[in-house]
Parts: sequence; structure tokens; C-alpha cells
Amino acid sequence: MRPYLLGRSIIIYTDHCPLCNMMTSSVKNRRVDRISILLQEFNIDKINHIKGQNNCLADYLSRHPIPREE
Repeated sequence: MRPYLLGRSIIIYTDHCPLCNMMTSSVKNRRVDRISILLQEFNIDKINHIKGQNNCLADYLSRHPIPREE
């Protein structure tokens, strides 16, 4: 995915609320710092929060599994 994302403006939609504040928060630890450094490589315009129950695209396959034919 990396080659497709580099050089493009990115808007992230997530149900993980701490991710929304990670880039602007002043309270960090080493683990969060490493993740922030990795994300700085990309041109992230905005991180939007979506409630988990409303994030149907991300959970579609797990909530609607393909029925097995036996």
C-alpha cells in the first residue's frame, strides 16, 4: 500500500479514538513516538473518528461472512 499512498493527500477514517489525538497530543511514550514517526512519512490531512457501529465498511467481511457450502 505504501507506494500508492506516498505523495497523496490522505484522510483517515477510524473507530480508534486515540488515533485521532495521537498527532496533536503532547503526552507520548516511546511506542507512540515510533508510530508518529512512521506516519510522518505520509501526507495525512485529517484523521476522522467514526463510531464502531457506523464503520460498516471496515467490518463488513467479519460481520457478513461468506456462507460455506457443504
